[in-house]
Amino acid sequence: MDENEKIVNNKIKVSESKPLVSSPTDVTSESTKVSGIIKPVELIVDTGKPIKNNKLVLDSDKVTNEQLSEILAKPAKRIKNVPTVISTDGLNDEDSIRLMQEETYRRTIENERRVDIESAFQDELKRRQNFNKKIQLMKDEFNLYVKNTYPMIVKDKFITSGEERTVKESIQRGKELLQIPNAELQKNKVDRLAREKLRKLSENELKINKLTPSEIQTFLEDDVMLEQKVKLKSNPEIENLSPTQKTKQDISDLEISMGRVIIPHRDIIESSESDFDINSITNSSDILILTNRDKITDTEIKKKLELEKLRLSLLDDSSEKDYILKYT
Repeated sequence: MDENEKIVNNKIKVSESKPLVSSPTDVTSESTKVSGIIKPVELIVDTGKPIKNNKLVLDSDKVTNEQLSEILAKPAKRIKNVPTVISTDGLNDEDSIRLMQEETYRRTIENERRVDIESAFQDELKRRQNFNKKIQLMKDEFNLYVKNTYPMIVKDKFITSGEERTVKESIQRGKELLQIPNAELQKNKVDRLAREKLRKLSENELKINKLTPSEIQTFLEDDVMLEQKVKLKSNPEIENLSPTQKTKQDISDLEISMGRVIIPHRDIIESSESDFDINSITNSSDILILTNRDKITDTEIKKKLELEKLRLSLLDDSSEKDYILKYT
């Protein structure tokens, strides 16, 4: 299994580099580990009011992509024994018959894999439908929050007065109804991965009709890896990054989305810890990449711009001014 494991691990690493957790006496299976890793982060308080860092990060959530890659590439343990295939150097009549038997076995395994991959595509469609329902629930929850907080401003624009309690109960029922299909979809994903690892183990036991590295399929492992990457991306609390580390990670993701490396003399990286003056005024011709934008309110920006204009108006013509050159 060493060679097969090495190929799977290499393919998972390639997928990971692409842009986009009992009782001490119980033995935890690999499928249970994966299910615990990719499960959603729990909320401390379930409320429509925005609460910063309102998440309970468990030890099972703090799993890096590298650790998950090792779990996905690790061979499964077979429960039932299978006949050992005799290894031969040449293909005599007996080996020719065995070759045909292994070919039939390989096709059976591939058909089973194709069914699981098709099932994964169908589950992805259901997941997207559930995601749209979740977004709608978030909109309704926000509208309810605005209605309760600023009733004289929004009035009956989103929710009719007197229906707040009904809307709140409807949102709660919607959340509860979404938990069941989402948990089922995740269970299906883990079950498919468990079956796939057993199939790879069976394929590796073939002695004559073996798979080439290009024929080894890692679609189902990539599916689990993708879900974990999405989880880490939407929950930065898991990695416990400092503001500087978070900014560096955002810049790295930005470079991937831009399709090029950020050049210091061409781009201005504005953040709370940058070397550039965040209070300085910018022009329409400047190339500005602003990170940590949520920490600066529109009111603060407006005040800083007015102060910058006043500062520029008090400068003499002979004074040195800050400027930015853009080469085209």
